[in-house]
Amino acid sequence: MMHSNAITGFTTVGQALDRTIRACLVVAMLAVSACALTRPAAPPIQQAWATPQLQSLADLSVAALRARSYGSELQYLQAFAGTEQAAGSALLASYQSDGLRLYTRLDLPAAPPPDGGYPVVIYVHGWVGKADAPGWDFARQAGSYSAMAIHTYRAAGFAVLTPGLRGHGRVAGVAADGLEFLDAWDNGSYLSPMFYTIDVLNLLDSIDSLNTERWQRLAGTPADQPLVNLSRLHLAGHSQGGDAVLTALAVAGEGSQLRHEIASASITAGCFAHRFTQLETYGPMGSTLQAFMAGDGRWTGSAVGRDGRVNPNFVFPYPSDWIQSVDPSSPEWTWQKEVWSVATVRDAVDTKLKEMYAAINRQVNDINDASYRIDTLPDGRLKVRHDQRIESAMDRIGGFAAERFITEPLNLHYSDRDYYSLPTWNESLAKRIQQAGGRAYPYAYRGTNHSIKASKYAWFSPPGTQDGQALLIERDVELFMESESR
Repeated sequence: MMHSNAITGFTTVGQALDRTIRACLVVAMLAVSACALTRPAAPPIQQAWATPQLQSLADLSVAALRARSYGSELQYLQAFAGTEQAAGSALLASYQSDGLRLYTRLDLPAAPPPDGGYPVVIYVHGWVGKADAPGWDFARQAGSYSAMAIHTYRAAGFAVLTPGLRGHGRVAGVAADGLEFLDAWDNGSYLSPMFYTIDVLNLLDSIDSLNTERWQRLAGTPADQPLVNLSRLHLAGHSQGGDAVLTALAVAGEGSQLRHEIASASITAGCFAHRFTQLETYGPMGSTLQAFMAGDGRWTGSAVGRDGRVNPNFVFPYPSDWIQSVDPSSPEWTWQKEVWSVATVRDAVDTKLKEMYAAINRQVNDINDASYRIDTLPDGRLKVRHDQRIESAMDRIGGFAAERFITEPLNLHYSDRDYYSLPTWNESLAKRIQQAGGRAYPYAYRGTNHSIKASKYAWFSPPGTQDGQALLIERDVELFMESESR
């Protein structure tokens, strides 16, 4: 969630392509104009989605997202040879998401498509942030987990679509549309994943365009052979991408307006709790020692200090694993003084609430005077009193409380010490989905971090901790294939 990317160069079809990829694309080169970045005609847009300004917070509710339509058409842009490619071909395409021109990477397996076409995985990346989003790099995905996932899915025979989402990335110098949405909603409001959900669903209902004659020529597929199998579509998401995937599952559940059904899905370290819960977790954990120190001001892995004193505003035992030490008196505690400079959890929560309420008052037409209050309970814990209009709307936003719609098989991968995706969130969600008749499979990877890897610091990962990335992707491939055979 916290990683960003440096830009690496894209190559056009005629520049430095592997001979095998170039041979596969030569017919397409003749058919596709060199001006492939010309904006295609946009489909009709519902006015509520054309700009970051919302008429109401209810516009982002699961009910509202389920009631609307989606879809576009994938337009071929160019090909490139990504540095992590082992086989197959990788292409860049564009599509429309409510009038915004967005980009996606498409990785095709080396083997020809089977009868019925390749099964598909849409892989949704995690948080990048407004500052780094324009430089989102489709040729080299952020972090080893993303690269491993794309490579493994493709090696197993899946076509993999990796959308950049609104405001993310550029192709041939042309930036994706939608950076204004990040200006309005990124991070502080905890609502940006709902807009990314819309982008994912518009891509999902555009996949049938890959079976047109143009794409068949591009991939070297016979005219009577579909490129992708529309009954074998899967979603996978990491971190904030998991939040978008979870909401997409709720929107695409039984009775939705989508034309294409999701066969199964996977979420890794997904940030998907209630919006207020996210705020009260991420804000303090990222800015104040009080969030993870015991009552005696030391780190013990719990709220209870060595002298028995209890921190009533303790949030979670483990901050991010890139901290060399959790002892503020140690020589390693240097730059961390600035990062964890907020005095109390109350101050941290207040700062994030100011951001959230400012964004809502500014960007939502039917709310412009909302306010909140933070009370201290007799036991020292905090209680936020929200504006009822915001509280009521937030209860209906996101897939975390929409388990009745999540009927397709779902893997939930998480660490026992990752505050971005608390174990209790994953366990609660899996239990509620199962009780509602769905199929959710929670997998805990002990001692790992937000990327499901062992930390190099012993205070975080105990000796013997194993990286879990390869195992979790193996479990995903197994789930995807199993769901297709039902």
